[in-house]
Formats: sequence, structure tokens, C-alpha cells
Amino acid sequence: HKAPFKLKRKYNMKLLGSDSNALTVTWPVVPGAVRYVLEYRLTCQTNFETLSDQLTVTQIKKKNLVDHTRQGFFFRVGAVVAGKEHLPILDSEWITHDNAYKLLEPSLQLYRMQPPSVHKLAYGVALVEWDEAKPTNLPRELRPAGQVRQRIDMPYELQYRPHVGGQAWVAWLPEYRGKTQVQKNNLTCPTGYQFRVRPTGGLTPFSQASPVVILAPRGGGQQEHKGKAQQCGTTTQQQYDDDEVRLPLPASHKGGKSKSRALVSQQD
Repeated sequence: HKAPFKLKRKYNMKLLGSDSNALTVTWPVVPGAVRYVLEYRLTCQTNFETLSDQLTVTQIKKKNLVDHTRQGFFFRVGAVVAGKEHLPILDSEWITHDNAYKLLEPSLQLYRMQPPSVHKLAYGVALVEWDEAKPTNLPRELRPAGQVRQRIDMPYELQYRPHVGGQAWVAWLPEYRGKTQVQKNNLTCPTGYQFRVRPTGGLTPFSQASPVVILAPRGGGQQEHKGKAQQCGTTTQQQYDDDEVRLPLPASHKGGKSKSRALVSQQD
């Protein structure tokens, strides 16, 4: 669903996560902003309702949402810039998004894995660990044949994001096999990172995001290698700004035991 009017947006808002009654959104920092005004509405409504006009952060989780229409919500945020506090926010200045943000179906909430744990190994290096997926992490009709009471023999999909306003999730490992841990290098954003995981195939939602872990604090005492340091909020990899369950399960995972690839314990 599209918004009923077009806005000349300079930035796009991103959806970081959805629950059965909550949505987490983020937006880029606006230069000179002293506070933000955040509004929302149901898709079927015309007028926005103010959530807060005193925000000083660029990420919030809106709880206690109810959507009987299942058409989703629209959010928008306006920046109040220093020296212009008395001026209204123009339509062209609102930061918003094109498609409605929808709540997670309660039935899918039941199949969500627990958030991964992230440990700092060294400057810019993290060890990401997660609990092994269980058959209960997939709907019964979608569980691989012969694995109703056993572990799920399928790979994992992992994503990460720099903890920066407006930064979406970044595709990292779409089909990781082996142990339930992996090392990630070159994490040099000083504001930290978050990670999430799910069984490969897109049939279930990602886990909740891990807590933010800072791996390269400012003044950390280590010189960044030119061309190696990852810039906060920039990437050439595919990005995702929603929790949509979007992909069919690969045929090799629908039944029997698929061939396992060599274990990879370190991934950049």
C-alpha cells in the first residue's frame, strides 16, 4: 500500500524489526537537528498521530500496536533544526517510507529463534553464537521429513547492521553450515553492531536483534588499515529494511538430508 500523498523525501526511514504488537524503526541523523517529531497512522487512516515531539534519538520501538485491518502502519519523522525551532515542518521535510510496515503474525512469532550472543574477540572482531534451531522453530507442515523430533539439518541465514540511524540490515551469510558460531572481522564502526539469525529459507522471521556490541571504540589505540575499515552506514552488500517472510524453502531442504559444505568458522 502506498501513502495517499507523495513527499519529497531526502532520506528513507527503515524498519528494523516487527513483533506481533510492536515495530522498531530508525532514520538518519539530520544535520543541525536538536530534536525529532515522530508521527504514525494506520494505512486506512488519513491523519497522523504524534508519538513524541521531543525525541533526541534516531531509533525507537513503538509497542502496544493493534491492527485489525492487517494493512500496516506508516511512520514519519520531522527534524527540528537549531535556529528554526519556531518554524513548522514542511511536507517536503518529513522522513518516511513507501510501503506500509506490518506487524508480525502471532503464529509466526512462535517460531522465532532467540537472539544471537555477540562477544568481542579483538579490535573490530566479533564471535557470533546462537542456539541450535529446533523443529519447533518451523511450522509442523514445513519441517524437513524425519526431523519432527530431531535437530533441524539446515543452514542458517545471518544479517548484521552498524548501530547507526537509518542503517538497514545487511545480508552477510545467506546459507551458513557448520557450528552455531562464526567470526566476523572488520567491524570498525565506533557506535557498534547488532546481529540476527534464522534458519535459511525465509519461512520464519529473523530472531530479535542482539544487543549492541562495540568492537572498535573511538581512541581504541589501533590504526585502521586504509581500504579495509568498514564505514558506518555504508555497504555494497544487499540491505533489508523489514522482517518479511519472503523466500520459498529450497527443494534440497524439504526432505531428507542435504549435502553439507565444508565448515567455515570465519567470515568477512
